[in-house]
Amino acid sequence: MLLELKEVHFSYMKGTKLAKRVLQGINLSVREGELLALIGPTGSGKSTLIQHLNGLLRPDKGKVFVDGRAIGETVAPRLVRHKIGLVFQFPEKQFFEETVFKEVSFGARNAGCPEEELENRVSKALSMVGLDYHRFKDRSPFSLSGGEMRRVAIAGVLAMRPKVMILDEPTSGLDVHGKEEIIKSVKQLRDGEDLAIVLVSHDMDEVASIADRIAVLDKGKIILDDLPEKVFLHVEELEKMGLGVPKIVSLMTELAKAGFDVPTNVFDLEKARIALLNCFKS
Repeated sequence: MLLELKEVHFSYMKGTKLAKRVLQGINLSVREGELLALIGPTGSGKSTLIQHLNGLLRPDKGKVFVDGRAIGETVAPRLVRHKIGLVFQFPEKQFFEETVFKEVSFGARNAGCPEEELENRVSKALSMVGLDYHRFKDRSPFSLSGGEMRRVAIAGVLAMRPKVMILDEPTSGLDVHGKEEIIKSVKQLRDGEDLAIVLVSHDMDEVASIADRIAVLDKGKIILDDLPEKVFLHVEELEKMGLGVPKIVSLMTELAKAGFDVPTNVFDLEKARIALLNCFKS
């Protein structure tokens, strides 16, 4: 297994009167090449969980394994961060370099990438997120659109050649066009690279369009971990958590309740169209 959490517990301010349990016995795996979506209501522990994936936080109890090696025991956290890339919300707020090239190359250079290899690393990383190297390399990152800035931030992590890319709400704060750019880039990464992706998102339509698997976190526990078509069958449970379901699932569920013979585990627009046509023809 590429990445695995076993019985992970974590509390903030442990040992004080203000101690708060955030993760409670988390068991979760990330497999090579898959896109795992991590969803859950605000305060469920998502951000805390993903910071355990690359050693930024250490469990109070339990272990996190990368390639079968326990973080902090048989592999140092700083080495893990070369393999597990984490892109926080609004990463462009941490930009400080003068050009896109310098911004994208910063992490790889600090990780020891030879200078003669940096151009190739940056060029490929920008290409992976749909940005032309020659067009963007000399531009100021602060002159870019919101979607372009976000993709430059993702490219900066890709230039380090991680095995796992963690994206924390990558479309947050972007307009419709910016969101489309990011989702298109993530789809390209999923389909074209030997890279596992962990996506944290509140947008169920976004998750449905891209995830191979979904893990649902609530009150510090994984309560569902399955294929999207199975997770989204739990309509009432998800709605009670304030998550909702993709719009197509909601539509098909309401039609089924009204007596129409339609599947409720469809969230692909074309499949829904065919199902509706078949229903109304019969």
